[in-house]
Amino acid sequence: MSMKKVIAAVLAAASLLSLAGCGNNETSGLSGMPESTTDGTSSVESTSTAGSASSTEESKPESTSSAAESTANSSSAANSTSSVVESNPESTSSVEESKPESTSSATQSSSSKPQSSSSKPQSSSSKPVTQPVPEVLDWSKVPVASDDDFEYTIGGDLQYSYAYVTKYIGTAAYVKMPSELGGEKVIQLHNNVEWGDTVKAIMLSPGCCYTSQYKDWEYGVWRPTNGIGIAPNVTEVVIPDNWTSVGLYGMTNLEKVNFPKGLTEIKDNAFSGSKLSSVTIPDSVETIGAAAFANCTNLSVVNFPKSFASGKCTMKTKVFEGCTKIKSIVLPGDLYCDYNSVQSIFNNCTSLEKVTLSSGFKNVVPKMFDGCTALKEVNLPDGLQKIGAYAFRNCTSLKSLAIPDSVTRIAQGIFNGCTGFTITYMGQTFNEKNYIKIVNATDES
Repeated sequence: MSMKKVIAAVLAAASLLSLAGCGNNETSGLSGMPESTTDGTSSVESTSTAGSASSTEESKPESTSSAAESTANSSSAANSTSSVVESNPESTSSVEESKPESTSSATQSSSSKPQSSSSKPQSSSSKPVTQPVPEVLDWSKVPVASDDDFEYTIGGDLQYSYAYVTKYIGTAAYVKMPSELGGEKVIQLHNNVEWGDTVKAIMLSPGCCYTSQYKDWEYGVWRPTNGIGIAPNVTEVVIPDNWTSVGLYGMTNLEKVNFPKGLTEIKDNAFSGSKLSSVTIPDSVETIGAAAFANCTNLSVVNFPKSFASGKCTMKTKVFEGCTKIKSIVLPGDLYCDYNSVQSIFNNCTSLEKVTLSSGFKNVVPKMFDGCTALKEVNLPDGLQKIGAYAFRNCTSLKSLAIPDSVTRIAQGIFNGCTGFTITYMGQTFNEKNYIKIVNATDES
């Protein structure tokens, strides 16, 4: 290497040192600076420009290594004239090579951010959104449920098809049934439709006129059920005006239900075991099925019409059996109870205190008021024809009864379990000891 090149290199190194503010060493600015070693310690070397060639070559690996580790230590090349010249290109290339890696890693880091942010909606969307329950239920503000809220199948044939609901899979508390699902009219609910635990009230669609059928073993025929399935927490059901019969079986938490104006039939066990507190029977009803309101232990008020539109409504057996909160009842005259097949209509209504049978009422059926321990007053109409067996059995609070002269049959045991009572019949008074006389005189069995 020529002397001119050496001098130029030394001057360049000195200029770099002065610019870096490193010329405050006790020796000249060409003296060695602290150098970072491979073992993590700091070393200081002092050399002169007249140093031997061997020392220059020995320092070359050290300066090359230090330049690769940190570009800030590249000024340590002043320890040797040759090291200054040769180590700078290496240091420069190493810095340039490191930039793409740093840039690449920065790119990867920045590109990962959108992935992180995009995952948030997925996390939030996995949580079910529960419809807030309004303080006062206003069905006009409840949106109609969508296709996505139900599992259903399409039935029918080429001429006529319909949607058949099998399960509710939404999360709303109040469900307004759509009139169509999958483009087909909803006319049928499976009798085991699962409504889930979130549903509190259901408004049925007008087109949904019946559910699956059940076998009426008494008559050997299949009949529509008009139930709405398994709804353990439903407290209210709104029935469409076009329904003519209803039976909401197994809804033990039901507290409120409307009866359409055109309702003609309340089916067997229609509301048995529910939490209904009051019931108003429309005058359009023609049949009240067996045990329709049996064991409704919250039921305290039952309103019948003064008369039925058809002139006759048939009431079957055990309709109000076990309704322990009913205190009084007035039965219309055209309410028909078949003497031979119906019994126990108000059996074990233990709070019932007063009964009025309106003019035209024909039969007090067997066990009609059996076990009504609070019953004190019974008003029987003229024209009454029969009083069935055990009709007032165990009515321990009933102390007097006036039987109309129109009664032609008084069956056995009507006052079994009762004491201290009197009966007036045919102008005569009887008590617990001798009332058997009128039984023997009238009973045909």
